[in-house]
Amino acid sequence: MSGWATSLVIARLTLTRLFRGRAVWISLIIAALPLAFAAAIGTKQNSNIANDILAFDMLLLAIVPAMFVSSSIGEDIEDRTTTYLWSRPVPRWSVLVGKLIALAPVTAAFMVGSWLAAVFVGSQTMPPVLSTVAIGAGALVVCFVAAGIATLVPKHGMALTISYMLFFDLPVGIMPISLSELSVTHHVRQLSALFPDIGGDPPIGGAIGLVALSAVWIAIALWRFRKLEA
Repeated sequence: MSGWATSLVIARLTLTRLFRGRAVWISLIIAALPLAFAAAIGTKQNSNIANDILAFDMLLLAIVPAMFVSSSIGEDIEDRTTTYLWSRPVPRWSVLVGKLIALAPVTAAFMVGSWLAAVFVGSQTMPPVLSTVAIGAGALVVCFVAAGIATLVPKHGMALTISYMLFFDLPVGIMPISLSELSVTHHVRQLSALFPDIGGDPPIGGAIGLVALSAVWIAIALWRFRKLEA
């Protein structure tokens, strides 16, 4: 089979494993937390409720992609499932791409669904379209971050992804410093257009930043896959 055909087969197998496991149900519970938060703080007079919920959803971005992507990639590397596949005539990149084709859209759907429901519960209105795009794009980028970290440290990929997001990306992303350009959080907030205090930068800057971070982390993951021992 071609590389892309192999990727699609791996994507189907990955989705089957995902929905037969417990991670999807745990993630559903986690994704429902913003609804409880929105119900607790929501009032029609609260004009900043979307900002507050977005800040809460940034915490979910540290957890859900790690549960889906880091754990799946890391476990397959540790169990040497990938090395078995490499003994067959398939390109190595197809394994990683297949995983991301399956898991990244599911992660983004979880995050977007949680965001839409939470804002509606809190304000009885739908959030701005650009903010929804920002949440979905941010989820995809964190999936790439999770893939990169999982290929670098397979055994502890999920824990290190969560730690990276909570202790580096989130804090740096809300600081008015140049280092924030390395943060997914910063670019999600910028793209959402809900935080006009971010240096007056237009939302397009956030989109460009997310694309750049995606390219870096995907390159790291692909490079590491090529270096793993067969």
